[in-house]
Amino acid sequence: MFHLATKEQWQSLFKISDQIKNNTPWKRFRNNEIIAVYKDGTDEPIFYSILGEENDHCGVSVYFGYQALAGFFQLLQFGSEIPFSALIAYQNCLTVYYSSRASLGNGDLSSIELAEYQPQVGPLGYPFFRSYIPGYAPWYLEPSEVDRLTGALNDLYTGLQLLEKKAVDANYKNQECLCFHQLSDGSWEVLAEKLPVFSVEYQTLQFEDELFIARLKKLPKTARSIELDINYLPNPLTAKYGFRPIFPRICILADHDGGFIENQQVLEEQQDHHKVLIEMLLESIRENGRPRLIIIRSGTLRYLLEDLCKKTGIQLEERTNLEIIDDFMGLLGNFPPIN
Repeated sequence: MFHLATKEQWQSLFKISDQIKNNTPWKRFRNNEIIAVYKDGTDEPIFYSILGEENDHCGVSVYFGYQALAGFFQLLQFGSEIPFSALIAYQNCLTVYYSSRASLGNGDLSSIELAEYQPQVGPLGYPFFRSYIPGYAPWYLEPSEVDRLTGALNDLYTGLQLLEKKAVDANYKNQECLCFHQLSDGSWEVLAEKLPVFSVEYQTLQFEDELFIARLKKLPKTARSIELDINYLPNPLTAKYGFRPIFPRICILADHDGGFIENQQVLEEQQDHHKVLIEMLLESIRENGRPRLIIIRSGTLRYLLEDLCKKTGIQLEERTNLEIIDDFMGLLGNFPPIN
């Protein structure tokens, strides 16, 4: 069930949103320039991307922790033209936008009415808010998200005020970013530091059943090349187990040399997509023999397939594009797919 934030919660969020807007951080920062806030007693920093290069709106996206920031870096690889499919897969943040009334939905107008908020004059006079979670449609904020975004914007505003008193410049071309640190005594300092070095760890799937592997290795080795991918269908559906619309996942196996889709399966909401993909691959191997090559998208399924391929003598290759699967997904939704 979707719960509504209270009048007081919305009023606090609109208040700090106006303070951020009046500071006009988009005049100083570009979309790809990260700001980090480190608070005493927290495990991971909060990261901010300032939105201001578009003509019709500005805003601030807030990424809570390294996992969310990793998705942001994935989106940066697309440049200024980010496919909607990439947003489905990687966007993981809370965002305040500033735009005209025409950009608002019914939920945005309801929050403005509840908060008794008076929009400001100008093209950026209407703030509105969105929650992004991978695999789900962009949505209005839940009460806990209202509080979370309010707190994060307050921290950003504190840092921006500090920056006005102590001018610090970060060399973003040299992988630096501006960092606001809250110290143990509650005071703040601003520094230009290297972007934090981190990695998002995925546990490699290990195949320990030696008899199972031996049986696979007895199957004939073929010259086939296949493509494997897990993707999202382009049209959201009403969720069975929640209020928020979801984009269904689809597992796809394609014959790369033959140029056709060999198998595909649209997943139910709570199905294990990794398990479905492995079963799809194993079914193909049993019917057709071991392929010479499995092609996957760069940075996606290696942790799932690397051990199996190594133990069964199958070459695993990462590529930016999957020729057959990309064409198939383009027909479905008229946009290039992404995991």
